[in-house]
Amino acid sequence: TPGLHYTLDTGNFVYSDENVLDAFGVLRRYIAHVHCKDRAPDPKAPRGAYSRGLLPAPVGKGYLPMGEVLQRLLDMGYGGFLAAEMEYIRESARFLSDWLHTHGCG
Repeated sequence: TPGLHYTLDTGNFVYSDENVLDAFGVLRRYIAHVHCKDRAPDPKAPRGAYSRGLLPAPVGKGYLPMGEVLQRLLDMGYGGFLAAEMEYIRESARFLSDWLHTHGCG
């Protein structure tokens, strides 16, 4: 659909036990914004193929492959914002900034 864009929200795919990297591949041409959300394992939650729980975690401290997501964004030339959860904004911003500097983006 012309003009259709998408916010990639990295932490939401585990709700339906989906792989964020598979979703990225399907949706990449529609990505206009990125909400970086990581998840921490929850011992009380059932494990799935990709979900180990839905507890929040600072970006880079959970079980989602955030480095790979960022690399794929970099490879496709994404130059937009990287949003993070307010609860973990400082830790998440530190991870995102360090990752971008390490990979020659800043």
